[in-house]
Amino acid sequence: YESGGKATRIMILVLLGAYMLALVGIGDYWRFLNPKFMWLTGLTACGLLLAGGCAFYFRKHQLSKWTLLVYLILFCLVAVANQETFSGSSKWISAAGKTGNSTIEDLDRYVKINTGELFLLGKRKIPEELAGSYRTRGFIRRTSELDEIGQFLLFRVRMICCLADAISIGFRVHHEDVKSFKDRQWIEVFGSLTPSPLTVPAEDLKLDRMAPIYLNKEYIIQAKHLEKIDPPVPPFMFEFKEKPPFGY
Repeated sequence: YESGGKATRIMILVLLGAYMLALVGIGDYWRFLNPKFMWLTGLTACGLLLAGGCAFYFRKHQLSKWTLLVYLILFCLVAVANQETFSGSSKWISAAGKTGNSTIEDLDRYVKINTGELFLLGKRKIPEELAGSYRTRGFIRRTSELDEIGQFLLFRVRMICCLADAISIGFRVHHEDVKSFKDRQWIEVFGSLTPSPLTVPAEDLKLDRMAPIYLNKEYIIQAKHLEKIDPPVPPFMFEFKEKPPFGY
C-alpha cells in the first residue's frame, strides 16, 4: 500500500507538470488564464516535473507494469477529454463576420481603443478626450427594448487573472442600421462619445450567458460606421492604457 501510494503521488506530480507545460505550449493558455502568468505556469510545471523525476529516480520500490499501464490509460483519457478544450471554439467567441481593410476615407482620425479603456476615458471626463473620434471592437448584444430606440450593446470581456474573475465591459451604440447585425456578432465601431443617460433600467436588459456586466450608463457611442469583423484571438482584454497607443 505504501509503495502504491508513493507511486500515485509521483505520477500526479508528473502528470500535473506535463499538463501545465502543455497548456503553456499549446497556444490556448488565454482560455484559462491571463497570458502575463504564462511564465509562472511554465516555471511551476518545470518544478513539478523535476520533483516528480527526482522522486521517481530515488524511489525504493519498483513500479509494476500494471501500475504503469493504469497511469498511461488515465493520461490518455485526460488528453482526449481536453482535446475539445484546446482545439474547439471558445464560448465567448460567436458569429464571425468579414475581415479586411476598412473602407472609411478618414480612417486615420479614429483612435484605436478597447471598450475598457474607453470606459475609463469616460470616467476621467477630460474634454479633449471626450471630443475625440474612436474605433473599438466587441460583440453585439441586442434586446427588444434597445432595438426600439435604434441602439445595441457592445461588449468586450476583460480577464484580470482567469475566467473566474472575467467581466464584460461595454457601451450602448446608436446606429440607424441596428437590425442588420446579429446578436453576439463581432463588429468594429467607428464613432464618438455622446452624453446620453441610460433610459432603460439596466436590470430590464435581459442578457443571458454573460460574464458580470459593467455598462457605461453616462455615454453612448454615436456610430458613424460599423464593420463586421472576425473575433480577435484572443478575444479578451488583458491590459488598459491611459494614453495612445491604447491596448485596443
